[in-house]
Amino acid sequence: MKNIREFESGKAAMLAAYDVMLDELLAPGMAPIGHVGRKEIEEKKVQLAAEAFYVAVCGQMKCGKSTLLNALIFGDRVLPTFSTVMTAKNTVIRYGHKPSFDAEFYDTSEWAAIRADLAAQASADQLQAFDKDVDDVGRKYGEFAKEYVRPERVRHVGKPLARLAEYVSTVENGGKLTPFVSQLTVRYPHPWLRSVTVVDTPGIDDPLRMREDVTTSWVHRANAGVYCSYAGFAFAQQDFDFLNRYMVHVAARKRIVAVTKIDMIECGAAALESYVT
Repeated sequence: MKNIREFESGKAAMLAAYDVMLDELLAPGMAPIGHVGRKEIEEKKVQLAAEAFYVAVCGQMKCGKSTLLNALIFGDRVLPTFSTVMTAKNTVIRYGHKPSFDAEFYDTSEWAAIRADLAAQASADQLQAFDKDVDDVGRKYGEFAKEYVRPERVRHVGKPLARLAEYVSTVENGGKLTPFVSQLTVRYPHPWLRSVTVVDTPGIDDPLRMREDVTTSWVHRANAGVYCSYAGFAFAQQDFDFLNRYMVHVAARKRIVAVTKIDMIECGAAALESYVT
């Protein structure tokens, strides 16, 4: 909470500074300061007013990121808790007066990159699973890639949360559009979200390079980061690799490591505590 208060205090001070510039230094009729005039300052003020405190939630696939967010924000199983290569999405969670979500589908260049990544880096099983999901949604639900994967990104906006499963669940559990979805934006009336935007990133062990790039870019953009490590395999080498590569630069007060699924712990509480502390 301290980091959020600091962010809000700094934001308020900057907005006040912009007001001073507009009222005193750039009053109507006065010459611009260098190349900066009223229009530029007003645009910056609008952009800053809309800015939120970003928290990036990272971790390996199936490490409990979504379970943690369901407990902290929704109090219910809103986000899916079973991640596969095809169901993993970048999910941005923002404040909204009514629960709803927007879905963005892959464009044609991204779709081609996914297929190339799976062919080059993933296991044969993952590539077969990809092809099977795409075939199954066509055969089972009558939904085909050509309807959603287009040169210009297709979006579905303002959908009720009750339909979220259609966009993120496994195909066998009703995910009739899941293979084609690139990103979700979920809006929810939780008071925390008035000041904070949470980003549930794809897993760091995602074989799709494009989605891994999304994860790392959010880590660098975020004001704070939460890294989830699955207790059953807490602090595996992949965890250390990611923390050392992408989060070592993040100030300790802006970085949290959460050990999830604690009931699955095998290494012993004392050993786990030695890593955390």
